[in-house]
Amino acid sequence: MSRKPNKLKNALELIFAREQKSYENYISLLTDIQLRCLMAVARQGGKGVTSISFLKSAGFNNPSSVRRAVTRMVNINILFESGGEYKFINPYFRAWLIHKG
Repeated sequence: MSRKPNKLKNALELIFAREQKSYENYISLLTDIQLRCLMAVARQGGKGVTSISFLKSAGFNNPSSVRRAVTRMVNINILFESGGEYKFINPYFRAWLIHKG
């Protein structure tokens, strides 16, 4: 039973290794503000990205900056919006960001 976590960890590391170039390419398309916003969505989830609590914990002061950032990430197919929540198109990319983060 103790081998299952190792198998999962190894599988994730394999995915990360194979996809690292494409993940780095996504990051290269982003401004610093967009990357900070993406990291916040990865860590905190994509609900209420313009709420005071999200802005404070992500280190933002201006909700319109966050709104522009998430709109840009939707336009370049990193995030999608569903029911008022922003989610990663590729959940492994989110896991990689958290792992690297």
